[in-house]
Amino acid sequence: MHLGREWRHWLIGAVVVLAAAVAVAVPAIADSDWYTLSYHPLAHTPAAAPTGPLPTTLQQRWSAQGVVSDQGSSTTARTVITADAHQISGHNPANGQVRWSYRRGNTDLCSWTMDQNTVIAVYRNGKWCSDITGFNADTGKRRWYLNADLPRGISLLDGSGIYYAISPTSATGFYLDGGSKAWSFHKKGCTLNGAAAGDVGLVLLTECAGRTDVVALDGFTGKQRWDVLAPGGNSKLLSADAGVVVSSDVGNHTVLSILNSDSGQSTGVVPDTTPPGTTNTAMTKPIIAQNQWIGFDGRQVIVLDLNSGRAVWSRKSIGPPAFFESTVYVPTAAGIDSYDLAGHRTAHSSTTLPKVIDGLERVGTHAVVRSDDTIRVLG
Repeated sequence: MHLGREWRHWLIGAVVVLAAAVAVAVPAIADSDWYTLSYHPLAHTPAAAPTGPLPTTLQQRWSAQGVVSDQGSSTTARTVITADAHQISGHNPANGQVRWSYRRGNTDLCSWTMDQNTVIAVYRNGKWCSDITGFNADTGKRRWYLNADLPRGISLLDGSGIYYAISPTSATGFYLDGGSKAWSFHKKGCTLNGAAAGDVGLVLLTECAGRTDVVALDGFTGKQRWDVLAPGGNSKLLSADAGVVVSSDVGNHTVLSILNSDSGQSTGVVPDTTPPGTTNTAMTKPIIAQNQWIGFDGRQVIVLDLNSGRAVWSRKSIGPPAFFESTVYVPTAAGIDSYDLAGHRTAHSSTTLPKVIDGLERVGTHAVVRSDDTIRVLG
């Protein structure tokens, strides 16, 4: 077959164009993870877990390895959420069966959290943590998707109707309804050394030229409400609900300072038994019940009266407490102790726990224990 000069030129041009298209398409596909995406939502909301007291003897029912959410919460009344480097899943609390899952096989999970029955997961896309998806925590059904360029190393915090992405230099607020960006905050030349979210909004520890301040922002607008000098050295934010609680080293002692949520002024100082310099960050959000603050300082569960600024009671603990149906659950080396809000022990569930745990939750008659990268469900 003999081709004319014009046909030969056209054929050569077509081959060049096709080769260029393939050269562009292959890297694009290689950088994408669409072909490794596996998504299996649940059609219907499962029934709530049966309620009742914890068994007097707890045994491990199942466990899973995973990445703990940045505020520790991993349960609803129906579901236990776990996550690893690529997948986030909802489990049956009783037996660990995976009810729903979302997997991105070719990219990493940057961070995740839960807020008002919504699981918020951020995946990396290239050099940014940019793919944000909201899921129904019980069914895995997608509620929204957002693309936002956030730096690596972010942590997510949930507020009340809003969630926050925190990096070492900036904070960004997003609306929970629809997921869209609301505002961003940063101070030139300053680093963010801590953050707590709650009813107050977002509270930050900022370090600027050697000075550490506690800064409160309105959760929905990002506008600064107040800025006060941190009340001591080695400060750690423990909560931003009702009152702002800060742990600091003052002299040879560690104290818990309760700051007024409207002004940042101190309303009470409580001596703490934690040795100075201890990393006493709260692994989970503290609990507020009947204007009492129930939190963990690294060595003990402490209950503070936010009205009087005084400690009500405390108990030595191996990790943060849980709160369920007006009962405070304190993990110990011998098991889990139950207390009423006045500090009276009402029950004990014996079990073997790790020496230190990062979190404790209740789902029905099951206890969910988090330690390092393992979630254990006891019943």
